[in-house]
Parts: sequence; C-alpha cells; structure tokens
Amino acid sequence: LLSPYTNGGLLNPTGTTSAVTRVDIPHISGVWATYAAEKTAGLPRPAWKPKTAAGQQAVFLEFKEIVGDLPVHQITREKMLLYRDKVSRLPTNRRKRYPGKNVAELLNTEIPADHLPSARTVHERLVQIGAFLKWCRETKGYLTSDPMAGVHVESNSRSYAAFTLTDLKRLFNSEKYERGQHSKTCQFWVPLIAVYTGARQSEIAQLTTSNVIEEDNVWLFAVTDEGEGQQIKTRAGVRKVPISSKLIGLGLLDYVASLKAVSEKKLFPDLPRGTHGWGHKVSRWFNDTYRKQCGIEPDPTGCRKVFHSFRHTAITKALSANAASLAHCQQVFGHEKSMLGETATYMGPFPVATLVPVIEALDYGLDHSSYKNAWKIYANALKKASPRLRSS
Repeated sequence: LLSPYTNGGLLNPTGTTSAVTRVDIPHISGVWATYAAEKTAGLPRPAWKPKTAAGQQAVFLEFKEIVGDLPVHQITREKMLLYRDKVSRLPTNRRKRYPGKNVAELLNTEIPADHLPSARTVHERLVQIGAFLKWCRETKGYLTSDPMAGVHVESNSRSYAAFTLTDLKRLFNSEKYERGQHSKTCQFWVPLIAVYTGARQSEIAQLTTSNVIEEDNVWLFAVTDEGEGQQIKTRAGVRKVPISSKLIGLGLLDYVASLKAVSEKKLFPDLPRGTHGWGHKVSRWFNDTYRKQCGIEPDPTGCRKVFHSFRHTAITKALSANAASLAHCQQVFGHEKSMLGETATYMGPFPVATLVPVIEALDYGLDHSSYKNAWKIYANALKKASPRLRSS
C-alpha cells in the first residue's frame, strides 16, 4: 500500500514530491553510512581524513543514542531541540569518566559543572549533525523542511583579543629574543611566522623545508595536507602564503637552507608532535609559560590573549590597512571567499604575487635588528643535534 508523508509526500532530489511506501523510507543509521562513505571516499580527495571520520562517527552514534534510529523523515525541529538540550547535559569524555553508563543513565545523574560541555562544544556538534541533515534534505530529498531552523546555542565563552602594540613589543623584544635564549628553534620562529602570516599554530608547526618554495619570484609557504601527518582545518586552508620581507630579513631562507644542508625535512626538528597535533606543544609553551613571562594581560573586556591571538592580530591589521580586497585577505588567511555569490564557484586562487600586499601590510613597526642573525644560533644547535633528532 502506497502511503505519502504526513506533510505531503517525500521531496525528491528533483524537487518534486511523490508517495513512498513506509518501508522505503531509510533510517538514519543507513543514511549516515552512505553519507560517511561519500565523505571518506570523495574525489579528488576525501573530505574526511581518518581522524575526522572517527570524530564524526562518535558524534553521530551519540546523536542516534539520544534520538533513536528513526526513519529520516521523522527528524524534526522538535527532535533537534531535544537533542541540543540533552547533549548539553552529557559530560565530556563520558566513556572515560562514566564508563558503562548510557545516555538515559547519565541524564539522571548529577554531573559536575566542570564535566559538562562548553557552549562551543555543543555548537560544534549541532553543526556536524546539521551538515548531515542538510545533505539529507538537499542531496537526497529525505526531508521536506530544515529541522535545524532556529536550533542554536548561545555561547557565553570569551573570545580572543588581538595583541596590542605594547604586547607585541613585550613578546618580540624580550630577553629571550634579544639574547638568543630560546631553548628550542620553534620557540624563536613560530611566533614570528604567526604574527607575519596570521596562519594557524598547527599550520605553522607542521611545515617542512619543502613547504618553503619560490614561485613567480615570490618566496612562500605552501600550507598543505599532502605531507605525512599534515592536516588542514578546511579546504580553504590549503593555500600559498607569501613570506614577509620581515621574516626574510631575519634569515628565514638562510635557516631553511641550513636545514636542507643536513637533510632535515621538518622546519622545526626540535618540535615534537603533541597529543592534539603538531601545534599542541608550542601552543602550551606559549600560553602557559612565555606569554606569562612577558607580562601579557587579558584584554580589559575579558577576552583572552593566547597564541591564537596572533591570527586575530594579523587579520585585523590586514583588513584595517586596506592593502587588498577582502577576497585576497580571505585567501591569505585560509577562509572561504564570501560575499562573492556564484562567482566564487568559478574563481580559482589569485596569483601569489597579488597576495604580497596583504602580507606586507603586516608591519607593526617592531624592531628586530638586535637578533637579525640569531637564526644562526638555532641552526648551529640543530646541526649538532640533528643525528639524535632524526633517530628519535
């Protein structure tokens, strides 16, 4: 017996509605399997790498545990509001903290406030499930309306603040810089690259010597996920970033040449990979130690100043300088080109030479003259340690 949807029939990918037997309406577990397969086997490259796929799968399994393995058309806005409210009451790291307890049991357990997820975490889960439901609606036609409409979470978490000029002087005219006292090469270079590129800490930390190249007479960083262990947050994150004349003046290219001379592949051979990727260790050093040593205080509005503030600083500086179009800035900083509508679909990357003004606008008037040759100290230290580093 043919029986239509209760609200008028199933919307096909063509945009038409048709009556469908109840047995033909798939459940979310089967649809998710198809969705995940597309994401992990996409061409020319998968949208999800193994680590991302594992994280997405964990979020989905929790989603299914909360709402049930329903036929897709039964996922409504009311169901998503219920999911949002329940997931905000479930502890983070629940498998380790509360082994053996299912969702129903946890929802009846008094969970300490510091075990509950942040608003940002709940938001990210809504985004992940929302992307799946959007695919169900727009690509497969399993939904006739958007169950995520109006389903959001208010975030009261403090955002990041850009560094002030006073902050930057404290960071880059400290004794550590002026006397060549950093204990690791990465501690010298990574903050400098961050402030003069606005790149993410993980993007910088995972760079290799082969990621420093010359193209059309412009030296640049190739930010990519092609190398072993390299990951990029979004597809827009794969990009070419011109190297600032400030970094070249500090001997960056000479430093790279010295690493290649001893067959060193990593740009920062003394930076070990952390629990949460290549940027973890340098971020912890900066946020927990160096920032405090330099006396960097939170913004008066309560916003945090951490390593990620370099990105805020650079983006703010570039946009305020009006050195290039918004689209050029977005390409440099690894953001999707917005406000271009359908045009963005057909537009390729801008030539790297046209991006140079964005990078050269990142001039804060800092004086690096006292350590313009300090790269040699760190390069020589690496040469002595390189056999140990390569065998560790």
